Amino acid sequence: MPKPKTTGTAARFTPLPPDQAIAFLIQTLTASGAQVVSQSGSSLTGVMHIRRRPSCLVATILLILLIVPGIIYLTLAGKDIEDPYSIQVIPQGQGSMIHPAGQGYGLDVAVAAIARLPA
Repeated sequence: MPKPKTTGTAARFTPLPPDQAIAFLIQTLTASGAQVVSQSGSSLTGVMHIRRRPSCLVATILLILLIVPGIIYLTLAGKDIEDPYSIQVIPQGQGSMIHPAGQGYGLDVAVAAIARLPA
């Protein structure tokens, strides 16, 4: 599984008013598989669920060498990852300034959704 790409936050201006920007972001985020948990006024928060899969090679080697480490690896390596994100939409002039925050894949999906906003 690839590692998250975004390491910081990337604020962006859009000419859309805040309510239209939030509606666009919700549609884009849900289409990309992210879950929007709450929306209040000019902000929204959510979670990106990622299902990790264990490596077949590592599991096979561990199962051949010793059964117990292989079983432990298979149960622990297949856990879900839940990376939160939040997006703050601030009215600015005729448009909105969008500020993403989060960690890991949650921040990646938030930044990707913001990049799709009209400039």
